[in-house]
Amino acid sequence: MPYEQITELPTRVKSHLPLHAQEIYLAAFDNAWKEYADPKNAREKKAKKRPPTASPGPQ
Repeated sequence: MPYEQITELPTRVKSHLPLHAQEIYLAAFDNAWKEYADPKNAREKKAKKRPPTASPGPQ
């Protein structure tokens, strides 16, 4: 489900990003939602899937 306004964004997004970044997040999420429409309705799960945690790499 796309977001209609910033107040609907997840708490983690609202608490960690400045307002302008939240606006960008909302626009990017909504665009991805439309672009990658899934007829089986699995797109919400895909769109909100968190990326894997980056490994610290060699030190």
